[in-house]
Amino acid sequence: MRYKLTDDDVDTIRDAIAQTEGVRAAHRWLLDHGHNYGYGSVQRTYHEVAEAVNTEARLAASQAEVRSLRSQLGYTKRQYGMALEVNDQILGAISALPPPARVVRPKSTDSQTPCVVVAPVADWHYAEVIRLDDTGGINSFNRAVAVARVQYLVRKFLRWVEVERRGHELPECHIPVLGDMITGDIHDELVAYAEVPTPQAVVEVSRLLAWYIRQVSTSFQRTAVHFVKVDNHSRLTRKPQTKRRGTNSWNHVICALLRELLRDNPQIDIVEYESPRAEIKIGDAVYLAGHGDGVRANFGLPHYGFTRQDGHLARQFMSQGKRFDERLRGHWHVAEAGVHGILCGCLCGMSEFNDQRTSLWTPAAQVSFIVHPRHGWYNFTRWHLGCIQSNTLTDEEQKACLP
Repeated sequence: MRYKLTDDDVDTIRDAIAQTEGVRAAHRWLLDHGHNYGYGSVQRTYHEVAEAVNTEARLAASQAEVRSLRSQLGYTKRQYGMALEVNDQILGAISALPPPARVVRPKSTDSQTPCVVVAPVADWHYAEVIRLDDTGGINSFNRAVAVARVQYLVRKFLRWVEVERRGHELPECHIPVLGDMITGDIHDELVAYAEVPTPQAVVEVSRLLAWYIRQVSTSFQRTAVHFVKVDNHSRLTRKPQTKRRGTNSWNHVICALLRELLRDNPQIDIVEYESPRAEIKIGDAVYLAGHGDGVRANFGLPHYGFTRQDGHLARQFMSQGKRFDERLRGHWHVAEAGVHGILCGCLCGMSEFNDQRTSLWTPAAQVSFIVHPRHGWYNFTRWHLGCIQSNTLTDEEQKACLP
C-alpha cells in the first residue's frame, strides 16, 4: 500500500476516475490494472477532481454574469444619454406661444363678491384609439377627435363664463391638471394599438394643453394651473412605483414643455406637484386634488374606498393641524359631484376596458364649477363631449392647436 502519492500516482488515479464512474469503480479499475492504491487515496483524489470541476463551472458562470451585467450597464448608459439628448432637443425646438389678445369682459350686474372659476383637466388619454365597432357604436376616439373635443370644450366653456358673469364677478380661473394626459406604455395593448409613439404623443398633447390653457386665460385676469404629475398612464414602469413617481413619468416632460410654451404669458401661473395630492387654496376652502388611482375597485365606482381613503387623509391632516374641505378626483372617467367630492370625467370617453372590465358608463365629459369664497362650490357643469365622434375641424383649425 502506498501512503504518499507522487505526481505520476495522482495522474494515474485521475485517468482511472475519468474512465469510470464513482470512487469504487475507479478503485476496482486500478486494482485490475495492477495498481495497489488505497481506497482512501482514490477517494481523496476523486473529491479533489470534483471540487476543481465545480470551481471551474462557478468561475465560468461568474464570468458570464459579469459580461451580462457589463452589457446591461452599457445599454443603460446609452439609453440615459439618448434620453438626455432627446430632452435637450425637444426643449430647444419649443417656441413659446405669444400672449393672447385680451377679451373684454361684461361688468357684473348682480353680486360684487369675486368668485373663482375651476375647470379641471383629467384623463385625456391622448393617442389612444377607440373604434366604434369595439364599443358597440357608443364611442370613437383618436388624436383628431381629441383636438375637436378640446376645441368644442373651449367654445362652450367661454360662452358659459360670459353668461355667468351677468350675475357674478369672475376675475380668476384655476385649472387642476389631474393626470393620464396620454395613453402611455403601461400595457402591451396600449403600446400595440396607440396611434403614435409615446414621445410624439407627449409633444402633441403638451401643445394641445397649452393651447387650451391659453384660450381659457383670455377671459380672466389671472389663471392658475395646478399640475399633479403623479398618475398611472404616464409612468415609465410597467409596475406601479411609489418613489419619485412625479419625476419618473412622462408628466414631468409634459409639465416642462407646458412651461416653455406658456413662458411669455405672464397672466398664467403654473404650479407643479410631486406629491400624489395637491392642496389648492380657493377662497377659504382647501381643495385636495389628485389623480385618484390609489383606490381598489372591481366593478363600478369604489364608494367605500373613497370614504376610507378620505378618512385616512383627514386623520393625517388633523395630526398636522391642517384640513381639507373638498376632493377633486380623476382616473375614474366619470363626471359627477356628490358626497365623495367632484369626479372630473375624461376626454376619451367609453373604451373597451370600461365596457368589458369595469362596467362603468363613462361618456366623454369634462367639468367646471364656480367657488364662492365663503359658501363653497356651486353651478357644477358637466360638459358632454361625446357628440364629437369624428374630426369636425378644418386643417387650419387643427393646426391652431397642434402647430
